[in-house]
Amino acid sequence: MLNLNPAISWAKNELSEISKDLPSIKKESYLVFSSPFGQCKLTSELSEIVKDFPKFFVADDNFSQVKSNIKEIKNLEQNGESPEKIKKLKDQTEELLKTLIPEKNVLIEFRFNDLDYDLIEKLKNHPKIQQPTEMMRPAYIRVILCSLDHALNVSQK
Repeated sequence: MLNLNPAISWAKNELSEISKDLPSIKKESYLVFSSPFGQCKLTSELSEIVKDFPKFFVADDNFSQVKSNIKEIKNLEQNGESPEKIKKLKDQTEELLKTLIPEKNVLIEFRFNDLDYDLIEKLKNHPKIQQPTEMMRPAYIRVILCSLDHALNVSQK
């Protein structure tokens, strides 16, 4: 059963811990899920992620069914179908969402309100950050907290 909440809570806690060393980080940045194929806010609902960042998930049969259900719900709502029929399909979709599997390439990264290069460099070197060595040069403004897989694993302990 997919539950991102423990990983999200863990990541927010890590952000709080980092902000003890870099106080402006909470005000100057926010966390996102990202991969080479997109990004979304850390607080996005699973149904939003399916619509806005579909490559977040493994494209299996359940994922295809969720996408199909979301389209059908939209059509039913536009055509004024019965609320019971729509609710039944929404409930089915909510259950299917819990079966989706995140791709292994999904990361939790920082995004910045303003580019403060000094802050970005300090953050990249913080001990809680899992920044790949090839991304340590000042030219890289991406800062990786960790992989989603790592956050899910440590938050389950």
